[in-house]
Amino acid sequence: ALALLRKAQRRCRHWQVEEKGFKAIGKGLAKTYKRARGGYRNCRKDPSPERLHDWRKRVKYHSYHVRLLGPLWEPMSEGQRAGLSDLARMLGDHHDLESLRRWLEKEEAGARWRGAVRQRMGELAEDALASGCVLLALKPKDLMAVFEKWWRAAAE
Repeated sequence: ALALLRKAQRRCRHWQVEEKGFKAIGKGLAKTYKRARGGYRNCRKDPSPERLHDWRKRVKYHSYHVRLLGPLWEPMSEGQRAGLSDLARMLGDHHDLESLRRWLEKEEAGARWRGAVRQRMGELAEDALASGCVLLALKPKDLMAVFEKWWRAAAE
């Protein structure tokens, strides 16, 4: 692990950050947020296990950005971070149940559990969509304006 970290450190020395301040991170934050919103819209149209799993990955990428930046605005970002974490957990549980459902399809004894698994998957998908509706409600430009204000407040 130490060798890998040293190798990564050598690669990072040559990175150039062209932007300063919030602009240096704002584009990446906006990108992950837009993708999370896109995943949400896709799942509203068709909440298939594949789409929900893809959405989970997009939510997690965005949550990493929010978690990374969160300490700058702890009281303000705590709810967003917790909400994204809960959403990713729901979507992860849904994915795990989809794997279980597929396994149960192959097992004779699995028939009595299939209905309960499908029901819970439906509940998780419904809860995730409701949560996503709230967490991803802002247009990207509006969310970036909020984060930029927090950035500036932290710099003062």
